[in-house]
Amino acid sequence: MTDPAGPGRQRRSDVLLIAGLVASLIAIGLGPTIPAFIRGASLALLVIGLVLTACQQRDRIPVTWWPIIVITVGVLPGLLNSMSFPQSLDTLHFLPIGFAVYLGVQLITPGSRRAIAIASLAVIAIVSIDGTVQFLFQTGVLSGRELAGNRVRSSMPHPNDIAIIPMLLPLALLSLKQWDRRTVAIFAAILVPLLVITVVTSWSRNTWLGMAIVAAALVIWRGGMVRLAVIAAVVMVIGLVAIDVVGIQDRLLSLAKPMNDGRIGLWLA
Repeated sequence: MTDPAGPGRQRRSDVLLIAGLVASLIAIGLGPTIPAFIRGASLALLVIGLVLTACQQRDRIPVTWWPIIVITVGVLPGLLNSMSFPQSLDTLHFLPIGFAVYLGVQLITPGSRRAIAIASLAVIAIVSIDGTVQFLFQTGVLSGRELAGNRVRSSMPHPNDIAIIPMLLPLALLSLKQWDRRTVAIFAAILVPLLVITVVTSWSRNTWLGMAIVAAALVIWRGGMVRLAVIAAVVMVIGLVAIDVVGIQDRLLSLAKPMNDGRIGLWLA
């Protein structure tokens, strides 16, 4: 169906949406190094672009607006529990992840797909580098954040937020289509070990489960270099478990005993 708003206006709304998304994703990866007002401005740009795009796609409103409903129900209530503005921003700046998934499904244009993929890959690289340095030297080189106890959190507010890696990984892989095989191999050889160390040392069980699901899907539906990278990551994980880095063995065993987790007991009560 032809857009009644006209092609020029549609392009402008797409540009706002993509620009806000890319800026917000990068701000997430860099964490506290990005001033709060810049993160707020990027979120505002993203929301304006989304609203304009949604208004111009009236025939697809049920699909277009589902991320708004999900985020409103799942994320915004958490803001009410935040006792300060910085804490609210820490929660709020994760909203672009929902929009990233939405845009990845909608596939607005080839250009927007590349922008989202590159931004997602950049975030994964930033979080992985900062997380590995944090594990080795106690403090991240990019974010300046310290370990959360004995857990790596990289540039994220909490170690469980490392789950951003499996959430964005499928989208990030789209950017590799434009690279030659040798470049992909070199990049993977550098990034995969950093990613594995960050994910494992986060002690985040939801991140582990998310990575396991994504890895299984990639092995099944993707071949070539991606499959080799997954196999290499699995071998590295086995090695880290074997040497029991940061006490990972006990943490893994806790997955088999969910009822010992007090939070699950509270949920069932």
